[in-house]
Amino acid sequence: MRIISGRFKNRKIFSINGVKTRPLSNNIQEAIFNILDDLEGITILELFAGYGMFSLEAISRGAAHSTLVEMNYKLIEKDKDTISSLGINKQVKIIKKDVFKGLKLPDKNYNLIFADPPFYLDLPTRTLQLVKENDWMKENGLFILRYSDKEEIRDDWEHVYEKKYGDSIVAFFKK
Repeated sequence: MRIISGRFKNRKIFSINGVKTRPLSNNIQEAIFNILDDLEGITILELFAGYGMFSLEAISRGAAHSTLVEMNYKLIEKDKDTISSLGINKQVKIIKKDVFKGLKLPDKNYNLIFADPPFYLDLPTRTLQLVKENDWMKENGLFILRYSDKEEIRDDWEHVYEKKYGDSIVAFFKK
């Protein structure tokens, strides 16, 4: 795993063996960032962060700040290692919490929210509802959700874009 572009281009992201994750492949990550406009100065919320690949790529490309929400302490320790090695400790906040269990965020004004929940647990619709109920996104914000092509989304968000990559779908939504 590595950062594709920006000031940290080709820097590796620390990972661990034996922890089951589904990190963004370079081709999905590159496709998402080719769609996004200028990231300069934006704030990001990454739910089900895992290794925080989305946020690290965004910060490399100019995002101002990211909040990562992850509940696996082993992944959080690796995230801290990567963040320290890049010298971006002040740009990234990590919250160790289950997204669905009383998550309180200090900021509710994120320009961009990215969520990559575990597949096959009917979490995409729940995640969309959670973000909407908590009003975490700025008015013209964008929400990107990666989910399994075997899962169905039931929501009333405005769909902006959707593309299938292997067994997953990446969908862009507006508030």
